[in-house]
Amino acid sequence: MTIHAWPLDAVDGSPAYHGRSLRLAGLAPLMPGATATRPLGGVSCVRPGTPDSVLAASSTQVTLHPHAGQIDIGLGLSGPYGYAVEADEQVALSAAHASYTRWDLAYLTLNDPAEGGTGSAPEVTFHVAVGTAAASPADPAVPSDAHLVLGRVVVPPAGTGDPSVVWLAPRMAGADGVPHFATASARDAAVPSPWAGQAATTGSGSGLSWWVHDGSQWEQLARLWRAAGDGDDVVAGGPWPSGSPLLLQVGSAVISLDVNGYGSITWPRAFPSGLIGFVAFNGDGAARPNGYIVPGTATSGSVQGHIRMMVGAAAVGSGQARVNYIAAGW
Repeated sequence: MTIHAWPLDAVDGSPAYHGRSLRLAGLAPLMPGATATRPLGGVSCVRPGTPDSVLAASSTQVTLHPHAGQIDIGLGLSGPYGYAVEADEQVALSAAHASYTRWDLAYLTLNDPAEGGTGSAPEVTFHVAVGTAAASPADPAVPSDAHLVLGRVVVPPAGTGDPSVVWLAPRMAGADGVPHFATASARDAAVPSPWAGQAATTGSGSGLSWWVHDGSQWEQLARLWRAAGDGDDVVAGGPWPSGSPLLLQVGSAVISLDVNGYGSITWPRAFPSGLIGFVAFNGDGAARPNGYIVPGTATSGSVQGHIRMMVGAAAVGSGQARVNYIAAGW
């Protein structure tokens, strides 16, 4: 049979099921990664919700804890494989260098003799590729049999501390889910043929970005932050012709006023290229803030916005006031 369906009951021994037919009918329709050259292929990934802590390192070994995911070995019509680690797997860690840090790569290899693999036993195995210690360390070359790179093991100089782990594997949902990647380059490698409208996220913390493909290239829709503190200010931005993202900051702050009613709002995030403008609204009582930008200073608008609190034509005296604001800049 060249068209596979699952699940079906076999009648008089037909159809005869095998691993490939179950992968093609059971996994390929549900998971992401189809391309023009490999329409039944997939993306090597782990399940959404898999914590970074499933990969851990000590001074003597690297441990892979239970989790599940998908592996694609990149061969023709082999289709994607589901895998699950049900008990800890360990690999010995090479000794640290006396003076320099080393980066190793932890990865999974899938061997399927029925799809061109070696030997007679299909299996998934856990490995660590050892890098080169250096003043400026880099990842070692990804081995040809590395079907899913899980993370980087950072091995500091001997006696200076324990190794740490940087998670690298993408987390994928369903075929139209929004995957997350550590970097944009990792996204491009995992999704070489995105479709118009496909979404992805990259980075973490203040570098977390949301992208959508427009049919010809990835466009950054937003970078999101939440700053701790009064107002839980949110910053968002999008791509603009200048190449710098437009940042929009919306929040609330309690500011101190001088005897003439002047005060400054400190933005949760500095505007790298300066402030375009802002509006401010009084958050308490009848005082009315008038926002303006002080020109001619090195940080004009990039760190603070200056306002004067007024009641009618008179300035508010010294004290504190809550100000709600919307600020835009580059």
